[in-house]
Amino acid sequence: MKTIIFALMIKIWFLDVKTKETLPAVKVTTDKSTYYSNLDGFATIPNNEKIIKVTYNTYKTLNNINVSNDTTIYLNHFELNKCD
Repeated sequence: MKTIIFALMIKIWFLDVKTKETLPAVKVTTDKSTYYSNLDGFATIPNNEKIIKVTYNTYKTLNNINVSNDTTIYLNHFELNKCD
């Protein structure tokens, strides 16, 4: 007898909020593992895992994201204070 396990996956697309460019290598930390977006800005995670943190260099970190189906997440750059 063979056992087949199906894991339902959620596909997340990461984009820059201003330029709408895809963001590769976005780090997605869940309650069970860590995932990274591919070169096209997509990451796939099992639907039974809770997203704890989304991080990307020079972008604001997102915490405790609730995602129940395929979605797009827009990330914002950190704003630097300009000195006059």
